[in-house]
Amino acid sequence: MNCQRGRGDRVDNRARWAWVVSLLIVSAGIGCTGEIEPGLTTSVDQSFERADVERRLAATMTTDPAVALAGGAPYTLSGRGFRAGKKITIKAADPTSGSVYTTVAASDGTMSLSLTTNGPGLYRFSAYQQRDHHNVLMARATMSVTPAETCGDGLCSGAETCSSCPADCGACPTGCGNGTCDADETCDSCAADCGACPPACGDGTCNGTETCSSCPADCGVCPPRCGDGTCNGSETCTSCAADCGACTSCIPAATTLPNGQHNAGNDCMGCHKSGGSASSFAWTVAGTLYTGASSSSAIASATIRVTDSKGKVVDLVTASNGNFYTSTSLSFPLKVQASKCPDSAAMSSQPSSGACNSCHNSGFRIHLP
Repeated sequence: MNCQRGRGDRVDNRARWAWVVSLLIVSAGIGCTGEIEPGLTTSVDQSFERADVERRLAATMTTDPAVALAGGAPYTLSGRGFRAGKKITIKAADPTSGSVYTTVAASDGTMSLSLTTNGPGLYRFSAYQQRDHHNVLMARATMSVTPAETCGDGLCSGAETCSSCPADCGACPTGCGNGTCDADETCDSCAADCGACPPACGDGTCNGTETCSSCPADCGVCPPRCGDGTCNGSETCTSCAADCGACTSCIPAATTLPNGQHNAGNDCMGCHKSGGSASSFAWTVAGTLYTGASSSSAIASATIRVTDSKGKVVDLVTASNGNFYTSTSLSFPLKVQASKCPDSAAMSSQPSSGACNSCHNSGFRIHLP
């Protein structure tokens, strides 16, 4: 706005008082500082109503965003096509008040103001520049301002949810699948809300760091391996001394054989025991040696070396039918080795009974090699 009117400028009587009041406002520092001018007076409204009748909308003006929230939300009023370097007076009106803002158009004819919203409703903006001491309407713009989201206003809107605003959106549903791990839910009962349970021994799945050693319940029993402390499977003193012990030198074939008597392969101790039918020949150790676990061919002249828990060693020679036996008093458990050069094998476990054939029956015979 040009704050001074040139000599000889003609102002009709009907506008004179409006100009006088407007000039008084300007003299008070309103409109010439480039700052926001709060509150339109009646005389300013009348002055803008008497603006240039041509109403040439030479510029354009927009708001960003076009729809804003009430209650101090920021927005930008911008435009282009204004007279470069000249002051722009903007009349703003919302449903509750009116304001006047002034700024200066940039060298490229653009302008921009950063403002904030008041109450909700339709905001109207009119931009003016002076030409020949007249207010010329250059551009118009409107902006819709909606009520700000408020929990408790009775409307479940915007980003409100049952979690953030149950007053408007209602209480969240309970039960598995509601997206919340409630107090009565666990990873077992509701993985959808609480997430999958971490691996645990006994959950029926061999996962995580579980192995057959740490969790046989889920991963199964580990297969025999050398070093597991048990001489089992196909392990021997040759293939796994760590579990089966060091191999001893083989024992040459005996030259004198005992009488094998009868019932080779049967449980000798069923009869040859105290109170048995052959109690007069009660054995402490008895059995039969074969050429294979499922073989029916006996091995004669082999030595069955028995070492009891007190270190007593007893050598038993197998008869022509493979039978071996002794009535020598022994302290259990025993260490047992069968040998006939060049073969030698040690029993993987230490039996607590001398009734060898009670366990080593058909399909699981004592054998060499």
